[in-house]
Amino acid sequence: MTQKALHSSRSIATHILDRTAKGAYVAPLLNAELRRNALSKADAAFCTELCYGSLRVLPILDTAIKKHVKNLDSLDSFTKAALQIAIFQIYYLDRVPLHAVVNETVALVTRKRGKGLAGLVNAVLRKIGKEHEAHPTEHKNFVVPDWFDRSMTKALGKTRSAIFLNERPLPPALCLRILESDAQTKWIQAIQEAQPKAEVKAGAVCPQAILLRRAGDPRNLPGFDQAAFVVQEEGAQALALLLGAKQGECVLDACAGHGGKTAILAKQVGRSGKVTAVDKHPKKLMEAKSYLQKLQLEWVETKAIDLSRGKGKLETGFDRILIDAPCTALGTIHRRPELLRRCNQNDATRLAELQLAISIQLIPLAKLGATIVFGTCSPSYEEGAQVVAAIEKHFPGLERELTSPDEVKLRADDDGLFRIGPWLSPDYDGPDLYQAVRWKVKSTP
Repeated sequence: MTQKALHSSRSIATHILDRTAKGAYVAPLLNAELRRNALSKADAAFCTELCYGSLRVLPILDTAIKKHVKNLDSLDSFTKAALQIAIFQIYYLDRVPLHAVVNETVALVTRKRGKGLAGLVNAVLRKIGKEHEAHPTEHKNFVVPDWFDRSMTKALGKTRSAIFLNERPLPPALCLRILESDAQTKWIQAIQEAQPKAEVKAGAVCPQAILLRRAGDPRNLPGFDQAAFVVQEEGAQALALLLGAKQGECVLDACAGHGGKTAILAKQVGRSGKVTAVDKHPKKLMEAKSYLQKLQLEWVETKAIDLSRGKGKLETGFDRILIDAPCTALGTIHRRPELLRRCNQNDATRLAELQLAISIQLIPLAKLGATIVFGTCSPSYEEGAQVVAAIEKHFPGLERELTSPDEVKLRADDDGLFRIGPWLSPDYDGPDLYQAVRWKVKSTP
């Protein structure tokens, strides 16, 4: 990797980290910057490692800065981002020489913020570098705020929380969903033959999930041109399969987003059935409609409705309802660590109230004997057991089911909640973290 490439990678990573402090998401920013700067594969990988690696351990990096900067909040966000990226390299990337980290970071801050702040950055990094060389410390690869740790432990227990925070291989594997039934083994073999250095294996939970590492751009894999697969995280697949939709049924997919789970449901009910996909945002539904048409699932109906305010013109009589409720999404932080910069300890309570409001609108639409799945990609107690209990208080005719359909390998805990996460795989390489409940409607509301 050339010095110019190092500079470009560090500069781009610092810019992205700065933007995430103001609410931006990493993935779209990073993709745009990599295309704009035309970095090599190795340089792009280094830039990606800087972005995601730094975000996963921000509390450690900020603690190091606070030791040498009396008022961390007094630093502008770009200078702080430059320090965070640099300290991540000092602590975690032994292959990068200290002098290169310091010199390039100082040069970057000089160009963007002037010599005054560059002098401060130089002094801080040299002190941290000397301390690390004299007393190297092995730091964790993922760190969360104390409030999040407490909430997650309350919801999941100490063992699962520890697995999620400390044992899951990072970065998480890329997950594909094979569209053809019973073709998982076929495509594992085809991808492995095309990418012999890649790690390719079956998912832990879903029969059409394949996990990939070091396989490159999925658009270059065998099967992409034939539309043999889509990219979809295994936990998201599991949540849709948990509903157990059958041929000919009438299904409601609430809070459908971009249509990933909608596609699974549409395939299950077939042309003889009906799927109604509802979301608050018309733009997402337009993207979902396009996505579904590419998969030749054009029989899905889409409706833009703010379900927190009402049910629009939705009719009753659904056989199955999936409530993929808006949530903090903190169960996906291994892939989107910037979420921890956007959330605080009050967000889970606020969103649980929204989840309850949406559920109150939707559950009366189910017919007697229907199946309802409520789920969130959050590990918080507030968005799990607490909101489920609140929903059941409104609708005592709901009965929790402990077993899952045959399509997915899941079983609920003793309290009736399905807790999906990396612990479902023997090597802890399982899905992102979801909480869900599966109800049978025993009496109509």
